[in-house]
Amino acid sequence: MTEEQHNPRDREDAATSPLGVEDSAPTWAELTVPVTHPERIGQFQIQRVIASGGMGTVYEALQENPRRTVAVKVMRHGVASRSAMRRFEYESQVLARLQHAGIAQVFEAGTYDDGAGAVPFFALEYIPNAKPITEYAKQKSLGTRQRLEMFSRVCDAVHHGHQKGIIHRDLKPSNILVDSHGEVKIIDFGVARGTDSDVAITTLQTNIGQLVGTIRYMSPEQCEADPHDIDTRSDVYSLGVVLYELLSGKPPYETKMEPFFEYARLIREQQPARLSSVDPALRGDVEIIVFKALEKDRERRYQSAIELAQDIRRYLRREAIIARPPSVLYQLLMFTRRYKTPVSVTVAAFVALLASMAVSVSQTMRAEREAAVSKAVNDFLNEDVLAAVAPGRLGLGTAREVLDAASNNLEGKFAEQPVARAAIHDTLAGTYWDLGEYKTATKHAEAAVRIRLKELGEGHPDTLDSMNTLALLYKYQGRFDEAEPLYVRTLQVRQRVLGGEDPQTLETMNNLAVLLWSRGRLDEAEELHRKALAIRRRVRGAEDASTLSSMANLATLLWEKGELGEAERLAREALEVRTRTLGLEDPNTLQSLFSLAAILSKRGEREEAEQLYRQTLRIARRVFGDEHPRVATILRDLGELLIAKGSYAAAESILREALELGRTLHQETQWETGDARSHLGECLARLGRYEEAEQELIAAQAVLNAALDDNHWRTVRAVERLGSLYDTWGRPDKAAALRSHVYSADGSPPDSDPNR
Repeated sequence: MTEEQHNPRDREDAATSPLGVEDSAPTWAELTVPVTHPERIGQFQIQRVIASGGMGTVYEALQENPRRTVAVKVMRHGVASRSAMRRFEYESQVLARLQHAGIAQVFEAGTYDDGAGAVPFFALEYIPNAKPITEYAKQKSLGTRQRLEMFSRVCDAVHHGHQKGIIHRDLKPSNILVDSHGEVKIIDFGVARGTDSDVAITTLQTNIGQLVGTIRYMSPEQCEADPHDIDTRSDVYSLGVVLYELLSGKPPYETKMEPFFEYARLIREQQPARLSSVDPALRGDVEIIVFKALEKDRERRYQSAIELAQDIRRYLRREAIIARPPSVLYQLLMFTRRYKTPVSVTVAAFVALLASMAVSVSQTMRAEREAAVSKAVNDFLNEDVLAAVAPGRLGLGTAREVLDAASNNLEGKFAEQPVARAAIHDTLAGTYWDLGEYKTATKHAEAAVRIRLKELGEGHPDTLDSMNTLALLYKYQGRFDEAEPLYVRTLQVRQRVLGGEDPQTLETMNNLAVLLWSRGRLDEAEELHRKALAIRRRVRGAEDASTLSSMANLATLLWEKGELGEAERLAREALEVRTRTLGLEDPNTLQSLFSLAAILSKRGEREEAEQLYRQTLRIARRVFGDEHPRVATILRDLGELLIAKGSYAAAESILREALELGRTLHQETQWETGDARSHLGECLARLGRYEEAEQELIAAQAVLNAALDDNHWRTVRAVERLGSLYDTWGRPDKAAALRSHVYSADGSPPDSDPNR
């Protein structure tokens, strides 16, 4: 169950590919050298060239496993420096973990030998019929409000990347695409950093006039050509340039093919033309928002992409924006614009004045707090995390070691900014969770909850988010007695504060149901899952990600209860939609694939189940790495299936790998590891190795007793396996003594496996 690049020309008519790679005029040297294209790169069969630019070539390709169409971007020789290649290897691991609907998924990143040396490549989500955001808005004749709503989603996606420690550094319309359904997709997220493109752009000496197309979206600090002085606020500036162009149809600075250094000077020193001079309708809040994003001094800029998105949404809701001091006159204007009920002018003015005073004080305090928190988190990520992957430092350690160093550096910082400290703890908890480091993630999550309860109160959204995260982490470690009351309290408060149909309320309801399933309280869990699924179908639609999550979780629960017909139907439906919309390598799709394999195994369709388990295992290793809890879970269930098939030698090998992985991940005391050990004991008994089997089964029973309880059906099954061993071994007295402590007077187990 689941809890929830190139050097474009400075021309408006430049041809753009569906992947945002602008065609650029070739140099004489390029015209005189025959261009050859690879037929194959790794597991990708090249189909055709989509586009080619100064930084490389993008191909449409067919991936073999899973079978799907992808885009493969191959960087050009000479673009990446030696230090960038080292950093590329680190970056490629991080990029694959970006999971956001607004970011084109990076499926794989690596290098291949083209005969002249190692060349970096990225396999990306293919986005057919997509257009750059400015072109899409023009073609659809979108109004200002529609453009702002769409752009706020772009900011959400950029913020997600920043939260993962990735700066895009090449945000421009051709890298912000909109598909035929109106959904935004940012491409090349982090690719610029991974290939050292900023340095390359400022050092390449040929065809210098082509540089303007990229430089016009650079921040003033980026124009200084010091890649180590760039942080997430540089992306905020680039977003401001794109927003200016999206709203006005023109760039902030008129270009006349100035040399690189002259255009860089304009960005650093000259103020852009006011939006209202292009379109008077943009005068006021919209213009103020855009110009705050375009502040040359990054300290005065929006401190994060989410701040920019929030101010846009305040404007769309006709609320006061934070981009300027909320004066009484301004608040009065906002009040009268929002509330048009005909009342006495005197009363209206008086009420508005009182409201403006209260709103002014509260919003000023909130805005200052949010800005301070965003800046603190940004500074920490830039100085303590991103700095660790600067040239010359990458080789010092792994991603885990970089995070550990950053975590240690948090000690003693932000004593006067507890809310900022909590936000950083929360970010680190999520990152360690992504790496499967649950104990370390829990430490940071506990700190975030503790601080937010004290500083923000229990009903604050951030506090509730942290409580939900902490409960998830407790559950993943088998700490059910701590997880359940925390889930129950989070659900109660979210229902009271947000309402019963709010997505976050339903998220907690789903997570509580998963916990109850893990504790063997299947009827309670089913009631919650069906309730969440019904609401999500009605409110969010049949193919929404949250609806599919409820559908998949209910399928797993019904499998547990032995209701396999409905379970299989739900599992196949969820898998089909997720495969079509997310691809097979998305973690949610993987979970559906795994669940279907488990259901087919219980139905006796073991050949198909084994194929699905092995496919899931291959993809999980590629997505999560070899040392991850999800890999251990798949190994355990595959081992159980192999025992049922009579493939005992293969089962022993698989189960021992699962147990070794559990020890590596420090999960010896979790029920999943105990269950794997119980299956290994059964396997050894079938092989006639009784003493080894007894040792494993006794150890498994101890773990399951502690992690679940001695009445849970998994614990009972472990006891039954030990009893069966003694029967086969010719030790009936031991078998009888063992069963007398577990079975009731009528001889039935207290809570037997419903699937037996």
